[in-house]
Amino acid sequence: MASLRQILNALADELVNTFDCNVVKGFPAWGRPAQDPPVVAVLFAGWEPSGPQRIGASALQGISPSTWQIYVFGRNEVELLDLADTLMAWLAKTEISVNGETAAFQVFGVSRYESQVGVQQELYGVYFNLNVTMR
Repeated sequence: MASLRQILNALADELVNTFDCNVVKGFPAWGRPAQDPPVVAVLFAGWEPSGPQRIGASALQGISPSTWQIYVFGRNEVELLDLADTLMAWLAKTEISVNGETAAFQVFGVSRYESQVGVQQELYGVYFNLNVTMR
C-alpha cells in the first residue's frame, strides 16, 4: 500500500506535468519567487483507515481513501480560466500511478477560492477536494 508521502509526490508530479507551472506541497508562502502565480498547491486534508483496525502493537493497514485539497492560482482572470480548462482535462483521467499501484480519484466540486486575508496572489484561484483510493 502506498504511503501518504508517495501519494503526495505522485500528485505533485502529475500536476507539474499537467500545468507546466510551479507545484507546491502545502499552501504557497507568498513572497517567495518560486511560489508566485501561476501555481498549484497540494495539501493533505485527511484519511480514513481501511482494513482491520486495532489499537496496540498492530499498525493500521492501509491509508485508503485519502483526501487532498488542490488550489490553482493564476495571475489574472484569463490565466485562471486557462488553468481551469487544463484542470478539467486532467480530471477526466480519473486515476494515476503511485509507486506502481493504481490510485483512482474523485473530485467534489471545483469552487472559486475566496481569500481570507486579501492577498493579491489569491485573487484568481479555484480549489477542490480530491479523494484518492488505492486499488
